[in-house]
Amino acid sequence: MAIDCLICPRQYLSAMQNGLLLCTLVMSMAHGYVKVAKNIEAEEKRATQANEKKTLGIGDSSGPPSWGSCPFVLETNATEWKTIALRMVRAEMHGVSDSSRPCFTAMVDRLERRQREWHTNPPGAGFPDSYRITDGQPKPPCLCLLEDAKKTVVSLDPTLLDIAS
Repeated sequence: MAIDCLICPRQYLSAMQNGLLLCTLVMSMAHGYVKVAKNIEAEEKRATQANEKKTLGIGDSSGPPSWGSCPFVLETNATEWKTIALRMVRAEMHGVSDSSRPCFTAMVDRLERRQREWHTNPPGAGFPDSYRITDGQPKPPCLCLLEDAKKTVVSLDPTLLDIAS
């Protein structure tokens, strides 16, 4: 995993590229979750107005994906579909109770810990003194991006996620 790469942090430029690219990816993912949640809401409204049923394929996610990997199909009304879909988005963002699957917030926390460590103890030679943060200095851009990504996910309309609780 790129977060744990032991090669990237050896040189200043590769550490900067690794950190900023991962932080940019995290920000894109956060905005993607917001879009998905809003699209679920819009689809539920559309399907309700059209009096349409929604179908969900349910299968085992432990094997490789294939056409036959969703052997069970469930038909629901649009509101039930929305509830299930938002619960899935919430699980992708915040994980499930047994922590058996990686999730977005755990990845962000892990990346944030790594970046703080890199800025406290630079991981290689050749890092400028300005790379090291000390108390009273402004946050580095990488940590600001991660904080913004967390705020973006939290900013999801609470009504979208309340239904998924």
